[in-house]
Amino acid sequence: MPPGMLQRLLVDPVLLNKIMSRHILPAFVVSSSLELHLTYSYPAVNEELVTVTKENSDSLTVARLAEVTSVDMLTVNGVVHEISRMIHL
Repeated sequence: MPPGMLQRLLVDPVLLNKIMSRHILPAFVVSSSLELHLTYSYPAVNEELVTVTKENSDSLTVARLAEVTSVDMLTVNGVVHEISRMIHL
């Protein structure tokens, strides 16, 4: 995240919502359901398409710029994947 962005998000709920809606997919996607070397497109909450590519059995890329650093963390209402950087709007 760029320097100062966290402070900006804390005081700007509209911007926070815009960024979060770009990072949330209304779909249950686990890494084991993806085939190697294929790119998938999923609509985010804001209806923009977000691409996910399974580079190899251990590597996923989101929006062609963020690496997935932790995969398939199951929660009560879905699954979480931690990414290496914020997806720009």
